[in-house]
Amino acid sequence: MRLLRERRDDLVDYHRSVASAGTQTYRIRIVDTPITPYLQWELNLLKVRDETGGPIRVLSARDVEHLEDLGSLPDIYTMDDRVMYQAVYDANGVLESARRFDDKDLIRKCRTFIAELYISGEPISSFFRREIEHLPPAKPERPSIPRDYLESNNRPDPIRS
Repeated sequence: MRLLRERRDDLVDYHRSVASAGTQTYRIRIVDTPITPYLQWELNLLKVRDETGGPIRVLSARDVEHLEDLGSLPDIYTMDDRVMYQAVYDANGVLESARRFDDKDLIRKCRTFIAELYISGEPISSFFRREIEHLPPAKPERPSIPRDYLESNNRPDPIRS
């Protein structure tokens, strides 16, 4: 949690610079239960992001299970109407790469879909108060990846957004 507090000013600066460039950011987080220690930690981070200018909403996994007949919904990022990325994670759950898409029709459909999910989501502030705030501090359920994991795998530093 200390690291989250330390990042607060950086996140304010980041969201201000993104907004001054004319970009609006929205994020929808699908949340499954029970809440794992990692998810609890991530929701703390997302709450800080929301408070610093990056609007975030939450949907229950139950609310989207009818959309996942072919597997989990992908983790996608749309930058504008010309490019979209799908996050690809390694076996440790660390971001490994991203697949780039430039099919404008696909991007339009995905942006519309994300907007619909966002509209139907709950603001993270109310979800957090109800589901997370009362929990004891999260303890890792397993050892984290080694400190030199990214470097030893020739990987860049974690992304900032």
